[in-house]
Amino acid sequence: SYPGGYKAGDTITITSENADMFVRDRSKEDHFDTGRNERQQLFLIAFMKKVKALGAVQMATKVYNQVSQYVKTDMNLDEIVTLASLFSQFDLDSVERYRLQGEGETIKGVWYEVVPKDELLTAVQQYLYGLE
Repeated sequence: SYPGGYKAGDTITITSENADMFVRDRSKEDHFDTGRNERQQLFLIAFMKKVKALGAVQMATKVYNQVSQYVKTDMNLDEIVTLASLFSQFDLDSVERYRLQGEGETIKGVWYEVVPKDELLTAVQQYLYGLE
């Protein structure tokens, strides 16, 4: 189940009131960080579809002008517009998502899920370069 009592398969309308809870919740019922990561991916894909439908280049310009005082980036508006133009050609329904299973480990007092280096290397070779 998702935060707010939603279950897999339910349609969730993200609003300014529930977006933060949807992408940040780490409840036990939703598999802690694994569930949170899944929801963050779902949110980003839905958000990108909405931006694409509204016109990615136009939205990039508008959003850049509205948030530039709150966000620090080394990208200028021309670079962001170029990325938005490339993005507008991308088929979001063809996105393939992969999750590598790691082991929980505490490093300097902070919990991390650590993926063994050999598994990470194999995944990069397989998914990015098509090597087996």
